[in-house]
Amino acid sequence: MRGAWTGRRVTVVAAFDSFLKSALPYARHLEAQGAEIRYRLVLARANQISRAQLDDLGVPASRTRTLPMDTLVTREALESEDVLLVALNGLRSRRLHLRLHRAFVGAPRRPVTVSFYPGLIFRMHLEGMASRMSADLLLLNSPHDLALYEGALASMGLENVNAIALGLSFLPTAREREAHRVPADGPIVFAGQPTVPADRAERRWVLGRLIELARAHPEQRWQLKPRHRRTETTLHPTDHHYEDLLAERGPTPASFEVTHAPMDALLRRASACLTFSSTAALEAVRLGVPTRVLSDVGVHEHVGNHFFIRSGLHGSLDDVAPGLPFVEPAPEWAARHVLAARDHLDVLDARLTELLDRRASTDHPLAPPYPRRFGRSAALERALEAEEGWRAVARFGAGGGSRWTKLRRGLRPLGGTVQDQVARLLDRIRSR
Repeated sequence: MRGAWTGRRVTVVAAFDSFLKSALPYARHLEAQGAEIRYRLVLARANQISRAQLDDLGVPASRTRTLPMDTLVTREALESEDVLLVALNGLRSRRLHLRLHRAFVGAPRRPVTVSFYPGLIFRMHLEGMASRMSADLLLLNSPHDLALYEGALASMGLENVNAIALGLSFLPTAREREAHRVPADGPIVFAGQPTVPADRAERRWVLGRLIELARAHPEQRWQLKPRHRRTETTLHPTDHHYEDLLAERGPTPASFEVTHAPMDALLRRASACLTFSSTAALEAVRLGVPTRVLSDVGVHEHVGNHFFIRSGLHGSLDDVAPGLPFVEPAPEWAARHVLAARDHLDVLDARLTELLDRRASTDHPLAPPYPRRFGRSAALERALEAEEGWRAVARFGAGGGSRWTKLRRGLRPLGGTVQDQVARLLDRIRSR
């Protein structure tokens, strides 16, 4: 069927499953209007997305290719594309825009770039915005994020020309919430995360408490949903996988199970949701599923549950039992932090149409896609590029004192391809 996007070419650029998941609602919306969609994965590490993860997302492996950044972001590879949906973490987003700038300087046309987030932002809020701000269209998660972005811009003497608060792409819509009925006899789902809690002893304790709850309430079904399977990975690899910890324990109750079903499917069958700081909490709340954001390991940035302060959703595993009452998040908090992008896709359509019209214009064409200065002066960036090469500019926000960061820095003299290969080796060592 012909639509407004018939003849348009859209490439989704992602690296890990959560980022690809965040791009799919936009890609499918444009595909339904006639756009041709293809998927490109930026090579990050071995087996970064498994066939099972692609199947869970409904993305055909035949339409997906994994390529190094240097191969993917060239004029030859992208000059026929109309839009790039850039679903990457901050540093890779910055690297992509720097390469895009170098590839299309002097070109008569280039793809429109759209950048967005794969979930809640727990740490390095401004750094992530600064790394994505060179996108033609920056989709922010909430009114709170937009206010922070515009405040930071104002402090630098800049205006917001590209960001809108559209919301998280995969949150249930208002219509889906109205139609959903929470089953009283559904399982209680614990949404695990790869690094929260980070400590092995804490993760063993959490697992033990969940099993104790299953034993205390054998009539209730309990499901533990790890972030990924043991043989898979994501942006932040799991150091102490729950299935490895389970293997160290004795038999578990028959009512307790580990599942790798997609989260949205689990929540639509759940009677309650437990998590420390997963985006699953917002998905559950949007569906009307009783939800507890756990505070057993504290409430702070390392856990990420500080995002939910003043929401009224915090609770302890000591308070968990079948028949959890539904608690609406505080209205003021929800208005600032919770927004479903699929309720506002008409806004996305309008902004993309405007950008594509500019792209076709000879009087007001799109500017070169060079990252605007946000946290560093233009003079400093020129000095960095002169001393260490243009790749040095992409290191924005990559500071820190971890031994892995220092090892990566030591690889810089090797150059792009060799550096990426050795860095991927370090990532694999770290993830073991």
